[in-house]
Amino acid sequence: PAGFWSQVGAVMLILLSLLLVVSWFGVGGPVLQWIDMATVKTIGYTAYALPILLIYLAVETFRAAENQLPAEVQFAAILAIVWFSGLFGLMKTASHPNSGGFVGDILNTATLKMVDSAIAVIIYLVLAFIFIYCVRTISKKINNRYRDDSRNIIILSEFCDLDTIGELPNNY
Repeated sequence: PAGFWSQVGAVMLILLSLLLVVSWFGVGGPVLQWIDMATVKTIGYTAYALPILLIYLAVETFRAAENQLPAEVQFAAILAIVWFSGLFGLMKTASHPNSGGFVGDILNTATLKMVDSAIAVIIYLVLAFIFIYCVRTISKKINNRYRDDSRNIIILSEFCDLDTIGELPNNY
């Protein structure tokens, strides 16, 4: 069936989300503890928002036409994680060295050379919410485009010029 592997991937995202939440409580064994440590060291406190994002992406995968999320949605989700890692990385202290993870550290190394931390907070928040808005908007457009079969002619007209169907090119 169309989108079978995308459905499998979406189920795996939900499973990963549940495992991430379980790992926060220090239960589940050494593999989950390692996953928690690796996630926090990579993206910092953004690891606590990651299950929400992964479940959202899984649900949107099931709702999308042929269970295929556009690459733009996936890319925007990754960038939102990066921006939030940078935002949390600004809260780095000696007692909380992994607040942004190394992703946030790399981003903040470049950003704080150009602007003050207060301006960086504003930039990160604006960029993160722009990308979250993009994920929502693209997902809605894709879902609405394929939901109503009575709009097939309108959808077809968006992708090709209906006036030229059946006409031969000039060089024939």
